[in-house]
Amino acid sequence: MSNVLGPPPETDSMTALRILGICYDLRHCFMGHREAEITDNGFHDELQEFHGLKHPSTNVHYRVNLLWMEVMFAALALDDYTNSYGNDKIFSRMMKEAGMEEDQKLFYDRMRLEDIAQVRLFQAKVWKAFREASGEVAYKRLYKKAKETEGYYISYFRYKDFCTHYIDELEMKYLYVEPEKREKLLPRLIKKMIEPICVRIVVVPYKIKYPMRITGGRQYGLYKKN
Repeated sequence: MSNVLGPPPETDSMTALRILGICYDLRHCFMGHREAEITDNGFHDELQEFHGLKHPSTNVHYRVNLLWMEVMFAALALDDYTNSYGNDKIFSRMMKEAGMEEDQKLFYDRMRLEDIAQVRLFQAKVWKAFREASGEVAYKRLYKKAKETEGYYISYFRYKDFCTHYIDELEMKYLYVEPEKREKLLPRLIKKMIEPICVRIVVVPYKIKYPMRITGGRQYGLYKKN
């Protein structure tokens, strides 16, 4: 999944580092370094006798606990990286800027479709978990907002310059609230990560200048044109 971030220096941004942190936990989960759960596999005595096989009736499943804000931010930001990773022109420029040799570029190119499919599966699992945790209404509203593009300024890297410390702030709000209030709070916090990205373009006679102020993880500052 980390392949879609591209080669260095693409992985040097704070957004990419957050996603790599999720990849690190998932990799160690698959290696059995996190948690394990014993589950019934349904291969009972009658089936074993029918197939002439002796096999345990349980399986070992590995699992890992991930923080809500971290995993939702990764699911949102990965849209940017898969869009650019799947674009031939941007992909070629990315490989060229990274100084990749032809054989290295071919390695990434051959794996592109599979890499993107793995990311889409991860995103689907995250949104499914959010749907179960927050309900159908909140899921439909926020999923639509996250995928909304018409009438908005959308670039390939909406989350690349995101102030990722904001994710920690949202996580603390979620963790320190009473457990019975978390179901209603979770959609509101996820919305804060999505809304700052959907900013309508308004042409005004102003220029960007310091001092900047942090607004929902993005930086904005305006001053009058001379």
